[in-house]
Amino acid sequence: YRSHPRNAWRRQYVAASTTKLDTKRCPAALWIQRPPILWKAGATQSLRSRSASGVWKMSQPESADIFKGLRICFLAGTLGQGGAEQQLFHILDQLIKAGASPTLLCLTQGEFWEKPIVELGVDCVWVGQMQCRIWRLFRIASELRKARPAIVQSQHFYTNLYAAIAARALHLPCIGAVRNNVF
Repeated sequence: YRSHPRNAWRRQYVAASTTKLDTKRCPAALWIQRPPILWKAGATQSLRSRSASGVWKMSQPESADIFKGLRICFLAGTLGQGGAEQQLFHILDQLIKAGASPTLLCLTQGEFWEKPIVELGVDCVWVGQMQCRIWRLFRIASELRKARPAIVQSQHFYTNLYAAIAARALHLPCIGAVRNNVF
């Protein structure tokens, strides 16, 4: 069963799922491996507390500084007036507030969300000069090599392949994007 060639993917999956994340390159990996205990059995205090005015407030967990200095590189296909682009803006805004240093690689330039993202202080690099997809992939890989991120995240479905191949070539973890409308 284990030695059969069709089962090779199972061995690779088990090997990949049992490897530890590199906590020196990715401080957030420590939180992923050992998440903080948010609620203990029988505890009366939680992360939520009620202020004097009766409004519930979320207190900041102790592990909030895990994003300080974390380099994340996002790959976006477009920065037009869409929902995914607006989500990207909010993600980048919160990452900067948490102390991370994100970088954005974009296949287009001069679109609606580019100016607000640059005003946040995010480096926005245009990597879509080449029409040839192979050369575009090499450009993305060279920018990733310069930025040396701990994580590569694709923001659009059609940029997943670029992000996956470039990150795999540089031995970086990669997160892809999938969006779906159920209705």
